[in-house]
Amino acid sequence: MSENVEIFRVGDPKSPIVISQSFFNGMRGLDIRKYYFDKKSGELKPTSKGIWLREVEFKSIVEFLTVNKKLIENFFIENIDNVEKTIRGKNLKNNAIRKELNKVESIEILKEPWPGNSFFNIEHNGSIHKVILNSKFNFVANLDDMQSEKIGKFLFTYQKSKNFVENNDTNKIINLLELEWGTQIRQLD
Repeated sequence: MSENVEIFRVGDPKSPIVISQSFFNGMRGLDIRKYYFDKKSGELKPTSKGIWLREVEFKSIVEFLTVNKKLIENFFIENIDNVEKTIRGKNLKNNAIRKELNKVESIEILKEPWPGNSFFNIEHNGSIHKVILNSKFNFVANLDDMQSEKIGKFLFTYQKSKNFVENNDTNKIINLLELEWGTQIRQLD
């Protein structure tokens, strides 16, 4: 067997750390590697930044981490300055939003009319999400249920991604882009 099997991924989706069970020179090991997003191929690719652990090395590291867990945890929380507190706060907020959005129990796709050039809206109520398509657009009004479902799920994933944009100026640009997008779609009708 020579196949790598990913077992864990953590961090930024465009540059995650990936842990895989792998084989190298006929030996089993655990590959822990940083990945990057390759713009040309549109795929995640491994970097040279990583480590391949044999069983004995893995067991030694797990034992060390288990014995020293409190010491290591304290390192991450003691004597934090204001800059790091701000960064950590943003990261915690983004992780909480990502966790909440990933707890999707229900996505309801609706078609309702409202004035203006916004052709969709998304409402969140806990783990229940509504994607509302503006049926004043002929494009939307002419969608069958299956098409509405697919487009609604597509827009929901877009919204999930949009929630991780941290800069307010960028959010304003995205909101203007969405309004212009609606104007362009209306011209297709």
